[in-house]
Amino acid sequence: KIKLQIIRQMSAIIHRQNIYLQEQRLQESGSIPRIYGNADDSHVELDTSESIRQSAKRLEKIPLFSGFSKFEMNSLVIAIDRIGKYADGDIVLREGRLNNVFYFILEGSVYVTGAESSTILSTLKQGKFFGEMSVFSKSLVSANIISRGDATIMMIPTDSFHAMPVETREKLLDLVLKQTIDRQSDQNMHMLKYSE
Repeated sequence: KIKLQIIRQMSAIIHRQNIYLQEQRLQESGSIPRIYGNADDSHVELDTSESIRQSAKRLEKIPLFSGFSKFEMNSLVIAIDRIGKYADGDIVLREGRLNNVFYFILEGSVYVTGAESSTILSTLKQGKFFGEMSVFSKSLVSANIISRGDATIMMIPTDSFHAMPVETREKLLDLVLKQTIDRQSDQNMHMLKYSE
């Protein structure tokens, strides 16, 4: 529970800092890089049983999961609800919506854009999670996630996450917490730029 609370609090800070950084970038340059996702939600759902088998093989090759035992890896794979393939510009997750899914980038990358301004806040690459802020804080999605080129993304619903064996869930939470701390550190570096 403490890990979840830390993730919730850090997520709220990151969200507020994102808003501040958008405002600062706009004031600084008058124009900032923007991206607008495709209007339709037309991604391809892969055949679940086959794609999950392939994903298990992909996950084993991602260094992030190297510390997972066979049991923990199997528990993670069982929790996968679906895997989607997104083309360049497809919107994976929209700001302002409820979200009960935890996303993991198997291949490719995505942009994180400002909610209303479509300002590019960051880029997440293979091996990164997203959606955890809205899932763990039980709040609306605070940014748009847009595919940058082709991307393959695994989705784990909150219910499946909580139904995982404790060992697997705790290891996954450790990974999310580390990533959240890394994001906070990056945000702090960007904030320093504007405080000078």
